[in-house]
Amino acid sequence: PMFVFSNREHKALILSTDEKKLSIEAIGVDYYIEYPFDNALSNMDPKEFATELVFKKLRCKVLVVGDNYKFSYKQQGNCELLSKLGESYGVKVICIPAVSYEGERVSSSRIRAALVDKKIDLANKLLTVPYFIYGEVVKGKQLGRTIGFPTINIIADPDKLFPPNGVYATRSLYKGKLY
Repeated sequence: PMFVFSNREHKALILSTDEKKLSIEAIGVDYYIEYPFDNALSNMDPKEFATELVFKKLRCKVLVVGDNYKFSYKQQGNCELLSKLGESYGVKVICIPAVSYEGERVSSSRIRAALVDKKIDLANKLLTVPYFIYGEVVKGKQLGRTIGFPTINIIADPDKLFPPNGVYATRSLYKGKLY
């Protein structure tokens, strides 16, 4: 949605599509479906979105969303509406309460702010896993090795949110070997 509406200060993804797929696969999810988001979808009636797309087309049996989840036209759809509609279609809707860390709600906006502010430790705690960048390793100018610190260059998704320039300790998995 942030790319369609252009209403975010930091228009970038915490996880690229490929990174999302890797993360979801790692926890054992069998199928990943990413439905294209556009103005037409955002203007869809919330009842139509839930019934036609989620319940009928996807044949959803259990739906898990955050209790503050909003969707469809002017964000009129919510967890309560999904639960009510789900009963009619035999869909169990589970509304997960917000998660807090140090007294503040965990959210993508908070994670983005932590990354932008170079608070990688905080971002990792909010994510519950280390923040990572996935991409193709390419040959660079090889300047790091001249000062005793070989580096790698990664071509990552251009829509990915990167921390500001700086020096970061990393672990890199390359061709099955951890560096």
